[in-house]
Amino acid sequence: MIFAASIVICGCNLIASPIDDLASPSQETRDAAAKILRSIYTPPPRTNWDSLVASIKVGDNKTNVIEMLHRLNIKDGGGAGTGTYESRLFQLDDLWELELSSERDIVVGCKLREQMRDIWILPPTNFSGVWTTYWVNGQRSAEVHVKDGKYFGDFTGFSPSGFKSYVQHFDNNLLVGEEIGYFSSGKISYRGQHETNTYIGTWIWYNEDGSTNYVRDYSKP
Repeated sequence: MIFAASIVICGCNLIASPIDDLASPSQETRDAAAKILRSIYTPPPRTNWDSLVASIKVGDNKTNVIEMLHRLNIKDGGGAGTGTYESRLFQLDDLWELELSSERDIVVGCKLREQMRDIWILPPTNFSGVWTTYWVNGQRSAEVHVKDGKYFGDFTGFSPSGFKSYVQHFDNNLLVGEEIGYFSSGKISYRGQHETNTYIGTWIWYNEDGSTNYVRDYSKP
């Protein structure tokens, strides 16, 4: 599991762990905690959950499986479905999710997914400057330009491994202008436009060699 060193003041008062401090309203506290975590974080191994996944069988009743997960205090991350099919996610720890697929209330699939937890916290209403949040491993998850508690300017998202994954632009908390996504190599993975929180125009997704992978025109129904 995650090793999170404790911070001690005056050698006697035990306070929050670095991971807890990533949710602090203080940017300085979050930055200090992130620096510690970048040096000490050890990702929880997949093997922690092998026996749980093996215990869930195709053909099991979905409701019974979900009740069992809840008894283990595993958080339900919600899901999506079409018709009789549903896929639901359950947060097992700070890195691993369980994806449970069912059809007509019968389990048809169960697998682990790697998805690091993002410690997101909103800036205070009086904050102006660059607001930074972090993944649990101490890497930046977002850098947001803020004015009086509202998003103004670039919103840059980062991957848990540290590379820039997308850049959006905000004006008075409204998503506007161009959004660009990036591969880990730094090459563009997609680009498109927003107008007051709405997708507009033609969005293009690329392969890493620069060729077009997919195109969607949001001006068409």
